[in-house]
Amino acid sequence: MMIHTGYGFSARKPYMSYTQPALRPVFGRKEPTPQSPSVLQETLNLLNPVHRDMTGMLLSEIFELPDLIRHDLFFDSSRELLPEMVPSNKHDRVEILGVGSSRATTEAMMPMLRTFLQIPITLRDPSDWFAEGFIEDVVRDKEAASRKNPFYVAISQSGETGGVIRAMKSHLESKHVKTGRPFLALTNYPGSTLAQNSAQHLPIQAGSKERSFVTTKTSAMTSIKLLQWGILAGLANKTITSKQAERFRMDLRSVPEVLDKMQTNEWLQNKLFPFALSLSKGPSNNAALFSYGPLSRTLREGKWKLMETARFNVTYADSSEAFTHGPKAVLQENRYKLIYVVPPEPEQAEHLFRDMRNHFENVDSTRHRIYIVRFENSPPIPADLAKRLKLLKHPERELVLPKAENLMQQPMMVLNTFYLLAAFLPAIQGKNPNAENLIKTVIQS
Repeated sequence: MMIHTGYGFSARKPYMSYTQPALRPVFGRKEPTPQSPSVLQETLNLLNPVHRDMTGMLLSEIFELPDLIRHDLFFDSSRELLPEMVPSNKHDRVEILGVGSSRATTEAMMPMLRTFLQIPITLRDPSDWFAEGFIEDVVRDKEAASRKNPFYVAISQSGETGGVIRAMKSHLESKHVKTGRPFLALTNYPGSTLAQNSAQHLPIQAGSKERSFVTTKTSAMTSIKLLQWGILAGLANKTITSKQAERFRMDLRSVPEVLDKMQTNEWLQNKLFPFALSLSKGPSNNAALFSYGPLSRTLREGKWKLMETARFNVTYADSSEAFTHGPKAVLQENRYKLIYVVPPEPEQAEHLFRDMRNHFENVDSTRHRIYIVRFENSPPIPADLAKRLKLLKHPERELVLPKAENLMQQPMMVLNTFYLLAAFLPAIQGKNPNAENLIKTVIQS
């Protein structure tokens, strides 16, 4: 039986590149103004001419994202998703395998996926799967192994990640794994090794291959594809209603519009660039990232992006307890740039403010520079805390994102912020974000 959802995943024509004219549909609203090449050029004019070419490729790919997401969400909406591509009521959990940026972007989407599916979801590293197979072989608890009935998902943007492929093959060949258990692959290339060796393939639809080392398009489209898949899986298994699914879809369709707001000349020049310029200064390139609630799941991807281009030494903590057992020790010995991402929900923001006070209970805050990333509708930093951390004297250290109106927008806006910082910071510092020895190819679907 085919699932008719109006929200499809079948193969489509590759999305046209940013430099090519593209037709876009009108869906009962005023069509957004297409991102113009002049926006990219004016953005690059903010930078030293010597470093414009270094950053142009990366920025142009980030600027492609809103239309790329629109294309994936709205075109060919009558396509169908096979029942085998989502977990059914016979599956007791979902196991997702990924490494690097694929794992980081999946982690950012985990709170929403758990909302949709309402069954245990585990995000694993390939080494975890090898260890699990080894333990089962030693214990030989065949009865316990037979009770496990997970739905497997393997994510690799290129479809050629060696560790993911080896772990998948090893796990499926294990004597304790039931035959016929589904393995869904998310890749950007249907002809890849991972796609060809999986029971089902879900194309990421990131379009033409990325021209820069940092995977922004494929990372963002992996997030979008996971959310689409999660909505359909929840609908197919009746863990969310049709009305809820439609609401989630509408929220997802609003993502490109809010990303458009983060690509205007006004916002880039008056908001992002001063923040990035301030972040680039100082005696240290050590950085620590903090948030609270679902947005804390975006910090791993933020870490990767700042490390890959700006060569920052980055740590992060997703809770006050995690901070106490790790980053707090290094803050006492070194100078850091501390970046706090403030959620729009008042209760979550209050928890983060409480964590901020605890962070500096026994740490000299004057040794570090404090930076704030928040939404227009996030609660403001309490006055006493802002004064203590010298935020009032340095307004350029606060980056205000456009208003986030739903839970779909929030993680995508934070991830997009890290993408933009990954482009600006190295250019400001005179570094090349596209070091030739690091460039990798993500093949188009």
